[in-house]
Amino acid sequence: MSWRLTADHREAYLGMPAAGGAVTVSGLDLVTAGAGGVHVQRVFDRLALAEALGYTARFVPAADATREFGVSARAATGRTERPGALVLTWLEIRDDAESAEVDLLSVEIVKSLRASRGFLGVTTFDVGGRKFTLSAFDRPESLRAVHARPHQRAMRRFFKGGLCTRVHTSVWYPATVRDYARCPGCAQVVAAGSACGCGWTPDDASTL
Repeated sequence: MSWRLTADHREAYLGMPAAGGAVTVSGLDLVTAGAGGVHVQRVFDRLALAEALGYTARFVPAADATREFGVSARAATGRTERPGALVLTWLEIRDDAESAEVDLLSVEIVKSLRASRGFLGVTTFDVGGRKFTLSAFDRPESLRAVHARPHQRAMRRFFKGGLCTRVHTSVWYPATVRDYARCPGCAQVVAAGSACGCGWTPDDASTL
């Protein structure tokens, strides 16, 4: 028996946070009857459903004895200054529902950081049961932007709301920074602050 369903995306599904819109999915139910009773096997295209919700599927290898794999994202600001401070945070999650809630909180935190003058960019990556965030700032004094209301709300969810099982946060200051880029014209490798033979400099391209 074939079917077609239209429903609202109100809760996390397969790790995808609720988008709030409606989605339509088609599938097939195979009904079999035997001595053990009636059984129903439901089949539908989960990849098509993910795409309808605005997601692109990515496949990662299974974890082995030495490595775990995951997915990542980057939110740049277009600023090319060298970072003067880095903030590393990771959270240990229980399940897909908690993962989706952390993702929504992270979106709000990044939105608030983008309004800060000292914020340069952020990279997030999920590996196994942990969600990592690495944020770059132009100088240590700019770190106070981290403590905006969305971040405070997320911390309350951890300390008082039972969100996640473990949280790590730390601040890092770069001891050595080296930037190199390849000129798109002559293919020469150029260090930041220098220029190649045709006059191109790494500052002409975003580095964060």
